[in-house]
Amino acid sequence: MKKLDWKGVGQFFAVLINLITIITTTLKKAAVSIEILDWLTGAGKSEFVAALEKLGESYKKSVPEPLPVKAKTGESYVIHSARVNLSAQPKLPFSGATVESNTGGGMDVLIEMKSDGHLYVDGKKIVLHLEQGHRTGSMHGHKLREALRGKSVMNAALLDFLKENPQFIPNYWKVDEKGNTRYIYFWRTVFRSSDGSLYVRCLYWNDGKWIADYRWLGDDWSFFDPAAVSAS
Repeated sequence: MKKLDWKGVGQFFAVLINLITIITTTLKKAAVSIEILDWLTGAGKSEFVAALEKLGESYKKSVPEPLPVKAKTGESYVIHSARVNLSAQPKLPFSGATVESNTGGGMDVLIEMKSDGHLYVDGKKIVLHLEQGHRTGSMHGHKLREALRGKSVMNAALLDFLKENPQFIPNYWKVDEKGNTRYIYFWRTVFRSSDGSLYVRCLYWNDGKWIADYRWLGDDWSFFDPAAVSAS
Protein backbone atom coordinates (compact mmCIF):
# COMPACT_ATOMS: atom_id res chain seq x y z
CA MET A 1 0.00 0.00 0.00
CA LYS A 2 1.33 3.42 -0.98
CA LYS A 3 2.23 5.66 1.96
CA LEU A 4 -0.06 8.67 2.37
CA ASP A 5 1.41 12.11 1.79
CA TRP A 6 -0.17 14.07 4.65
CA LYS A 7 1.41 17.29 3.48
CA GLY A 8 -0.28 16.94 0.11
CA VAL A 9 -3.61 16.09 1.77
CA GLY A 10 -3.32 19.16 3.99
CA GLN A 11 -2.57 21.42 1.02
CA PHE A 12 -5.58 20.03 -0.84
CA PHE A 13 -7.97 20.74 2.05
CA ALA A 14 -6.47 24.21 2.54
CA VAL A 15 -7.18 25.06 -1.11
CA LEU A 16 -10.66 23.53 -0.85
CA ILE A 17 -11.53 25.56 2.26
CA ASN A 18 -10.22 28.73 0.62
CA LEU A 19 -12.33 28.04 -2.48
CA ILE A 20 -15.46 27.45 -0.40
CA THR A 21 -14.83 30.68 1.50
CA ILE A 22 -14.51 32.67 -1.75
CA ILE A 23 -17.72 31.15 -3.15
CA THR A 24 -19.83 31.67 -0.01
CA THR A 25 -18.55 35.23 0.52
CA THR A 26 -19.27 36.16 -3.10
CA LEU A 27 -22.78 34.65 -3.01
CA LYS A 28 -23.61 36.41 0.25
CA LYS A 29 -22.59 39.76 -1.27
CA ALA A 30 -24.84 39.01 -4.23
CA ALA A 31 -27.69 38.06 -1.85
CA VAL A 32 -27.90 34.57 -3.37
CA SER A 33 -28.96 31.58 -1.23
CA ILE A 34 -27.51 28.07 -1.14
CA GLU A 35 -30.33 26.94 -3.46
CA ILE A 36 -28.20 28.17 -6.34
CA LEU A 37 -26.42 24.80 -6.18
CA ASP A 38 -29.58 23.05 -7.43
CA TRP A 39 -29.83 25.60 -10.23
CA LEU A 40 -26.16 25.16 -11.22
CA THR A 41 -26.67 21.44 -11.72
CA GLY A 42 -30.02 21.90 -13.41
CA ALA A 43 -31.37 24.79 -15.46
CA GLY A 44 -28.19 26.83 -15.09
CA LYS A 45 -25.75 24.04 -15.89
CA SER A 46 -24.87 25.29 -19.38
CA GLU A 47 -24.12 28.80 -18.07
CA PHE A 48 -22.05 27.35 -15.22
CA VAL A 49 -20.02 25.18 -17.63
CA ALA A 50 -19.47 28.16 -19.96
CA ALA A 51 -18.21 30.25 -17.03
CA LEU A 52 -15.81 27.48 -15.98
CA GLU A 53 -14.51 27.12 -19.54
CA LYS A 54 -13.87 30.88 -19.67
CA LEU A 55 -12.01 30.70 -16.35
CA GLY A 56 -10.01 27.77 -17.67
CA GLU A 57 -8.96 29.74 -20.77
CA SER A 58 -7.97 32.73 -18.61
CA TYR A 59 -5.92 30.46 -16.37
CA LYS A 60 -4.08 28.87 -19.31
CA LYS A 61 -3.16 32.31 -20.64
CA SER A 62 -1.82 33.30 -17.20
CA VAL A 63 0.53 30.32 -16.94
CA PRO A 64 4.02 31.14 -18.25
CA GLU A 65 4.96 29.15 -21.30
CA PRO A 66 7.85 26.72 -20.80
CA LEU A 67 11.11 27.65 -22.47
CA PRO A 68 11.51 25.88 -25.80
CA VAL A 69 13.62 22.75 -25.81
CA LYS A 70 16.00 22.82 -28.72
CA ALA A 71 16.25 19.75 -30.87
CA LYS A 72 19.28 18.53 -32.77
CA THR A 73 21.05 20.99 -35.04
CA GLY A 74 18.97 21.61 -38.14
CA GLU A 75 15.72 20.38 -36.58
CA SER A 76 12.85 22.67 -35.65
CA TYR A 77 11.50 22.85 -32.13
CA VAL A 78 8.27 24.10 -30.58
CA ILE A 79 8.20 27.74 -29.44
CA HIS A 80 4.47 28.04 -28.58
CA SER A 81 1.84 25.32 -28.24
CA ALA A 82 -1.80 25.13 -27.19
CA ARG A 83 -4.73 22.72 -27.20
CA VAL A 84 -7.71 24.31 -28.94
CA ASN A 85 -11.33 23.40 -29.66
CA LEU A 86 -11.61 24.05 -33.40
CA SER A 87 -15.17 22.72 -33.37
CA ALA A 88 -16.26 25.80 -31.45
CA GLN A 89 -18.77 28.19 -33.00
CA PRO A 90 -16.76 30.85 -34.89
CA LYS A 91 -17.39 34.55 -34.44
CA LEU A 92 -19.84 36.05 -36.90
CA PRO A 93 -18.40 38.58 -39.37
CA PHE A 94 -21.31 41.02 -39.05
CA SER A 95 -24.70 41.43 -37.40
CA GLY A 96 -27.36 39.18 -38.92
CA ALA A 97 -24.86 36.71 -40.38
CA THR A 98 -25.42 32.97 -40.00
CA VAL A 99 -23.09 30.03 -40.53
CA GLU A 100 -23.72 28.47 -43.93
CA SER A 101 -21.13 25.69 -43.54
CA ASN A 102 -18.46 24.95 -40.96
CA THR A 103 -16.75 21.57 -41.17
CA GLY A 104 -13.43 20.21 -39.99
CA GLY A 105 -12.00 21.33 -36.69
CA GLY A 106 -11.78 18.99 -33.72
CA MET A 107 -12.29 19.22 -29.96
CA ASP A 108 -8.67 18.90 -28.80
CA VAL A 109 -6.41 20.12 -31.60
CA LEU A 110 -2.70 20.77 -31.04
CA ILE A 111 -1.62 24.19 -32.37
CA GLU A 112 2.12 24.85 -32.57
CA MET A 113 4.45 27.61 -33.68
CA LYS A 114 7.87 26.12 -34.41
CA SER A 115 11.34 27.55 -34.74
CA ASP A 116 11.18 27.12 -38.53
CA GLY A 117 8.70 30.02 -38.56
CA HIS A 118 5.67 27.93 -39.55
CA LEU A 119 2.30 27.21 -37.93
CA TYR A 120 1.34 23.57 -37.37
CA VAL A 121 -2.07 22.05 -36.64
CA ASP A 122 -1.94 18.50 -35.27
CA GLY A 123 1.56 18.12 -36.65
CA LYS A 124 0.76 19.33 -40.17
CA LYS A 125 2.21 22.56 -41.52
CA ILE A 126 -0.28 25.26 -42.53
CA VAL A 127 0.63 26.65 -45.94
CA LEU A 128 -0.70 29.61 -47.91
CA HIS A 129 -2.31 28.12 -51.00
CA LEU A 130 -3.09 29.81 -54.32
CA GLU A 131 -5.08 28.13 -57.07
CA GLN A 132 -3.59 28.49 -60.54
CA GLY A 133 -6.41 30.82 -61.54
CA HIS A 134 -5.67 33.47 -58.97
CA ARG A 135 -1.95 32.83 -58.85
CA THR A 136 -1.55 34.44 -62.27
CA GLY A 137 -4.60 36.72 -62.35
CA SER A 138 -7.93 36.84 -60.53
CA MET A 139 -10.58 34.23 -59.74
CA HIS A 140 -14.25 34.68 -58.89
CA GLY A 141 -15.06 33.78 -55.29
CA HIS A 142 -17.67 31.09 -56.08
CA LYS A 143 -15.37 29.48 -58.64
CA LEU A 144 -12.49 29.56 -56.16
CA ARG A 145 -14.66 27.95 -53.49
CA GLU A 146 -15.39 25.05 -55.86
CA ALA A 147 -11.71 24.73 -56.76
CA LEU A 148 -10.80 24.44 -53.08
CA ARG A 149 -13.24 21.59 -52.41
CA GLY A 150 -11.33 18.49 -51.38
CA LYS A 151 -8.39 20.50 -50.06
CA SER A 152 -7.71 20.73 -46.33
CA VAL A 153 -8.67 24.39 -45.93
CA MET A 154 -8.88 25.69 -42.37
CA ASN A 155 -11.96 26.99 -40.58
CA ALA A 156 -12.76 30.31 -38.89
CA ALA A 157 -12.32 28.88 -35.38
CA LEU A 158 -8.59 28.78 -36.11
CA LEU A 159 -8.77 32.41 -37.29
CA ASP A 160 -10.42 33.37 -33.98
CA PHE A 161 -7.68 31.59 -32.02
CA LEU A 162 -4.89 33.25 -34.01
CA LYS A 163 -6.48 36.68 -33.65
CA GLU A 164 -6.48 36.26 -29.85
CA ASN A 165 -3.03 34.62 -29.81
CA PRO A 166 -0.95 36.42 -32.47
CA GLN A 167 2.28 34.84 -31.22
CA PHE A 168 1.22 31.77 -33.20
CA ILE A 169 0.98 33.64 -36.52
CA PRO A 170 4.00 33.25 -38.83
CA ASN A 171 5.75 36.49 -39.66
CA TYR A 172 5.70 35.77 -43.41
CA TRP A 173 1.89 35.85 -43.38
CA LYS A 174 2.09 39.66 -43.19
CA VAL A 175 3.32 40.34 -46.74
CA ASP A 176 4.31 38.38 -49.84
CA GLU A 177 7.69 38.35 -51.57
CA LYS A 178 6.91 41.66 -53.28
CA GLY A 179 5.78 43.42 -50.12
CA ASN A 180 2.03 43.12 -50.82
CA THR A 181 -0.23 42.70 -47.79
CA ARG A 182 -1.55 39.15 -47.61
CA TYR A 183 -5.24 38.55 -46.94
CA ILE A 184 -5.42 34.99 -45.62
CA TYR A 185 -8.78 33.25 -45.97
CA PHE A 186 -10.26 30.43 -43.90
CA TRP A 187 -12.53 28.80 -46.44
CA ARG A 188 -13.91 25.89 -44.43
CA THR A 189 -16.34 28.30 -42.76
CA VAL A 190 -18.76 30.18 -45.03
CA PHE A 191 -21.31 32.69 -43.74
CA ARG A 192 -24.66 33.81 -45.17
CA SER A 193 -26.25 37.24 -44.88
CA SER A 194 -30.00 37.89 -44.60
CA ASP A 195 -30.19 38.50 -48.37
CA GLY A 196 -28.58 35.14 -49.15
CA SER A 197 -25.11 36.42 -50.06
CA LEU A 198 -22.16 34.28 -48.99
CA TYR A 199 -19.02 35.49 -47.22
CA VAL A 200 -15.71 34.10 -45.97
CA ARG A 201 -13.48 35.56 -43.26
CA CYS A 202 -9.83 36.54 -43.50
CA LEU A 203 -6.89 37.72 -41.44
CA TYR A 204 -4.42 40.43 -42.45
CA TRP A 205 -1.71 42.67 -40.99
CA ASN A 206 -2.28 46.40 -40.85
CA ASP A 207 -0.87 49.28 -38.83
CA GLY A 208 1.07 47.01 -36.47
CA LYS A 209 -1.70 44.54 -35.64
CA TRP A 210 -3.69 41.62 -37.05
CA ILE A 211 -7.16 42.44 -38.36
CA ALA A 212 -10.06 40.02 -38.92
CA ASP A 213 -12.29 40.89 -41.88
CA TYR A 214 -14.64 39.23 -44.37
CA ARG A 215 -15.36 39.23 -48.09
CA TRP A 216 -18.30 38.60 -50.39
CA LEU A 217 -17.98 35.55 -52.65
CA GLY A 218 -19.23 37.68 -55.52
CA ASP A 219 -15.84 39.45 -55.56
CA ASP A 220 -12.65 38.33 -57.30
CA TRP A 221 -9.63 36.87 -55.48
CA SER A 222 -6.08 37.74 -56.54
CA PHE A 223 -2.50 36.59 -55.87
CA PHE A 224 -2.41 38.29 -52.44
CA ASP A 225 -5.54 36.39 -51.25
CA PRO A 226 -4.24 32.89 -50.31
CA ALA A 227 -6.14 30.19 -48.46
CA ALA A 228 -4.83 28.70 -45.20
CA VAL A 229 -4.45 24.99 -46.00
CA SER A 230 -3.13 22.04 -44.04
CA ALA A 231 -0.30 20.37 -45.97
CA SER A 232 -0.79 16.66 -46.64
